[in-house]
Amino acid sequence: MKFNDTLTTLIKQSLEVGATPALMGEPGIGKSSFVEGLAYSMGTRAFTLPCNQLADKADLTGARLVLYTKDDGTQSYKQVFYPHQVIQECIDYAETNPREWPILFLDEINRTTSDVTSGALTLVTLRRMGYVELPKNVRIIVAGNDRGNVTSLDEASLSRFAIFHVEPDAATLMSVLGDNMNPWVKTVLTQYPGLIFQKSTPEAIVADGQDDDDNGNVTMADLFDGGEEMNQLTTPRTIDNLSKWLNTADPQQLAQYLATPIQIGDRETSLLNEAIEAYVGDTMFTTQLVATIAQDLASNAGSVQQNRVNVPKPNCYQSLKDAMT
Repeated sequence: MKFNDTLTTLIKQSLEVGATPALMGEPGIGKSSFVEGLAYSMGTRAFTLPCNQLADKADLTGARLVLYTKDDGTQSYKQVFYPHQVIQECIDYAETNPREWPILFLDEINRTTSDVTSGALTLVTLRRMGYVELPKNVRIIVAGNDRGNVTSLDEASLSRFAIFHVEPDAATLMSVLGDNMNPWVKTVLTQYPGLIFQKSTPEAIVADGQDDDDNGNVTMADLFDGGEEMNQLTTPRTIDNLSKWLNTADPQQLAQYLATPIQIGDRETSLLNEAIEAYVGDTMFTTQLVATIAQDLASNAGSVQQNRVNVPKPNCYQSLKDAMT
């Protein structure tokens, strides 16, 4: 499902009936940004707890010895479990703003240890963490990745959620970034919206030979049994970072990068390709973007204008202008 108005409506309806939406999809496609925008549209705040930063269940509930008085008047100590700081902040905000539906967003819920995932599921089920109960107006949304190095959720756990499998949407990204999106990036996404999410696919042949059931060629991915590799992805997050870099880059320097040949493994390419691949990987998006930049630089040779974002002058601009030294 795309990140659009339909998804927003469905998530709001899930929250209204007391369900817990789970946004499952690839990393970096905009799940966190969507939840923040959703909270803004609901006139409230989202409190994000990245579960992948937690090591074990104790990180969700900090233990503390508290002095208390027994029925017979004697004093003793008991161990009390306090919620994580983010959870407590959400609770405090909900109690202060009872007319709002603040969102407690448990991000990367299955990209952590099974112990942490179990603790997070307890929060969803019992609506309490430690000795503190969640206020009735708190709404919970979780997000995670449905593939890769993740902790799988069993059927009993999955039944607690309304699961929405989400995917990035080029139109949504362009509307969110607006004028801040680099013109070259916008051109590519307008012409090829399907390139909003791409994975690098190293296909360099590292061995050859004839076999009966194939052509005998072995790629790098085949050689290493197709395991997870450190290859950059093309996602809304990485496209945003690339767009910011291109907005500040000198077009003349980009032209120089384009004219500088380099070799990456067995692949002959340009320095511009390598620079862009650092942000969005060796994907079809990179290929189309380099072609777009090359065409634009060629047509504007001799009168290259920088693609920069206009920003307001800082408050100290006039005083700096008037300075004598």
